[in-house]
Amino acid sequence: MTLNAGDGTANLAGATIASASITLNAGSLTVDLGSAASAGDVNATVNAGSGALTLPGGGRSVNLSLNAGSLEVCVPVDAPVRVEWSGALGSNNFDAAGLVKVDDQTWTSTGFLATQPHTELHVGANAGSFELTFGGSCSA
Repeated sequence: MTLNAGDGTANLAGATIASASITLNAGSLTVDLGSAASAGDVNATVNAGSGALTLPGGGRSVNLSLNAGSLEVCVPVDAPVRVEWSGALGSNNFDAAGLVKVDDQTWTSTGFLATQPHTELHVGANAGSFELTFGGSCSA
């Protein structure tokens, strides 16, 4: 899915998604995979845009690139997550979200066990803003 200079919403309730690739350029996009029948790995790039992505619980890899853009990712309240963070001039809300700092680039949810299914977030932010929200769904 690619959106250039526009506004969009994709509600994929009931869909079976093996993987998703999302690119947002200078627009606003909300993608809801939270009620998908199943959802696999996700790759997303936000360039000078504002995005929101709701994910279901379960194991998956999520690769996110933010370039002068903002992205909110929402997961279920009890979802186990591990976040690998990199970039320049980027901001995040990991402390406020209650994540545990493992090292300079890695954060986990409380009680995280790598041997259990979890959401693995790889976030690169160059002058971008990233927010992780536990519980409910999110919107751009």
